[in-house]
Amino acid sequence: MNIAKILVELTSERDRINQAIALLAKIKTIKQKRTVIRARRGRMTPAGRKRLSEAMKKRWAEKRKKRSLLLRPPESSSQAILSGSRRS
Repeated sequence: MNIAKILVELTSERDRINQAIALLAKIKTIKQKRTVIRARRGRMTPAGRKRLSEAMKKRWAEKRKKRSLLLRPPESSSQAILSGSRRS
């Protein structure tokens, strides 16, 4: 074989290998970025958790208060029943 021909073939093979390496490196950085984005998703700071907790406590307190007001009989009818007064 001719040395010049071998040199041309090796050079072209080196270029193909360099292209493959560049593509693999690009894919690797894309996967790393996705991993970083996924890792941050769904995390809550302690301050955010505390704000959410306080908001939920307030919400449930309002619901309990509203429910107790709905279940409680009106004041006037309960007093009339308890006192035993009748109209003559």
